[in-house]
Amino acid sequence: MRETRIVKVAVAICTWNRARLLDQTLAAMCQLTIPPGVTWELLVVNNNCTDETDAVIARYASRLPIRRLFEPTPGLSHARNCAVAIAEGDLLLWTDDDVLVDPNWLAEYARAAAEHPGMSFFGGTVDPWFQSKPPRWIEQNIAVFASPFAIRQPGLAIRPMRADEGPFGASMGFRMPVAKQFAFNPKLGRVKDSLLSDDDADVIQRLRAAGHEGLWVGTARVRHYIGPDRVNAMYLRKWFFDNGRSQVRMDGIDGGFRWLGDTPLFAVKALWFARARRLLLWPWKNRTWARAYRDVPFYRGKIVEARAFRRLARSNQGVQPKAFPTG
Repeated sequence: MRETRIVKVAVAICTWNRARLLDQTLAAMCQLTIPPGVTWELLVVNNNCTDETDAVIARYASRLPIRRLFEPTPGLSHARNCAVAIAEGDLLLWTDDDVLVDPNWLAEYARAAAEHPGMSFFGGTVDPWFQSKPPRWIEQNIAVFASPFAIRQPGLAIRPMRADEGPFGASMGFRMPVAKQFAFNPKLGRVKDSLLSDDDADVIQRLRAAGHEGLWVGTARVRHYIGPDRVNAMYLRKWFFDNGRSQVRMDGIDGGFRWLGDTPLFAVKALWFARARRLLLWPWKNRTWARAYRDVPFYRGKIVEARAFRRLARSNQGVQPKAFPTG
């Protein structure tokens, strides 16, 4: 197979008020193995932080090829687009401000991208790093709750992604020309303390629609920090609720039957069936119960956002947009 040499890699991290965790992330970056002939740059986007983020970045100036960027508009997508505008090189890799990268993380991505020139985007393994042991009901249903904890464990093989697979922002990459063409949607992704998501999934969806293919690089591994504030019912309910909202923002709503004018009937039915299953299966807390536990806030979020979506359509003189606008 023809190889495309990877000469320069840009690594990007967006951060908002997580100075302590960012410090750990940058410390792990100092252990990266950089392949011969490859140069790299680390872009850290300060998304209008009010903590000690800049001091943390400055401490690593002599140890890392680090470059501090500033994005004043709140929101992960705005911060990511800031990094994309500045980044240079052959490959743009993303990770988060609460991960520990494996020493071979960058090298594995660079090697895979060189050996698979037909692939446009890449995803790697994201293992959980729990600060404390999660409750038993979460631990035994971790596969159902993988997304809220950003867990991606596709195995250690290097293989093409299936159509129903996609990477998480804690470990993903794009060829630079592709990254420059596909901006992140500011209507998606986290903004301060909100749990809106799918800014990365939206980019992958648009890439696939344009004919691009992805590659799993299971050997590109990171560990994602999961603090005690996340291993509880309140966090999971909030995450799935905002995930339902994000899905509507990304894909819009179908043209099926409505209940009381604005609410998709399919979502109402799915919500009530999920509530019934959650109640009936509560004593066992098995996998089916966990899916129902997930679906209740998810469909509530879809209903709330669908109503907002319909109001937006009416304000546009009855023309329903396909999805929430990018700008």
